[in-house]
Amino acid sequence: MDHFSSRTWLVLIFLPTLSGCIGFGVVYPKDSIPIERPYIGDEKGSYFPGFSGLKGYTCSELEARWGEPNLRSTDGKKTTLVYKSGRVWAGILPMVGVVIPLVLPVSRKQSTFVCEDNVLLRASGTVSGYAGAYCVLYFGCYGSGEFGDW
Repeated sequence: MDHFSSRTWLVLIFLPTLSGCIGFGVVYPKDSIPIERPYIGDEKGSYFPGFSGLKGYTCSELEARWGEPNLRSTDGKKTTLVYKSGRVWAGILPMVGVVIPLVLPVSRKQSTFVCEDNVLLRASGTVSGYAGAYCVLYFGCYGSGEFGDW
């Protein structure tokens, strides 16, 4: 019985070395940094920092491109448009040879735009963030920190 037990432990200890990777990741909801005068992509939910040479967008152009928002609120001259698409995930991603995703959807991705006098001023959103660390047993450890959106 002791022989079987020690063989099992050896297999479990050296199993991660087959791929050379061991580590973990955490997926969590996060708010993106607000972007002033964004460039609007064709797909709902895609926007990027604008460049100084690009013309600004209007709320009317945004609605023509993405359709009616899920939520609209007006406060004097300011209008806020909220578009929802996709899912925001939360959970952990342990890695022992392969990634084991233990994540669940917790809400929907959200893009929020603020306009004043029909001029698009600012965009922000809620997305899934990812942070973690992993080791490649043959070459050392990598990561540790935030890796971007998931």
